[in-house]
Amino acid sequence: MKRLYIAIIAAVLLAASLAGLGSKSSKSRPDGVAEDRWVKISDSAGLVVTDKDAKTTTGFLFVKRGERWVAVEIEAFPRSMMVPATR
Repeated sequence: MKRLYIAIIAAVLLAASLAGLGSKSSKSRPDGVAEDRWVKISDSAGLVVTDKDAKTTTGFLFVKRGERWVAVEIEAFPRSMMVPATR
């Protein structure tokens, strides 16, 4: 569940940072991705849902770079880099 939250946060941040950088290409999703598997975040980012059940959903984050869709590999934030919250 924690990985899902990390993926969602990363996707939202990525989509926000890429706003306005979308390509003018007519390809609205990566080649070979069925329409029912594509979750569009913006013109330049989206999620490909590969499996879903009652509790979890798995998939891949894609961003558009020029005319190509590329998969994004999301790395977990190392605990050693976390700063404790102050009260």
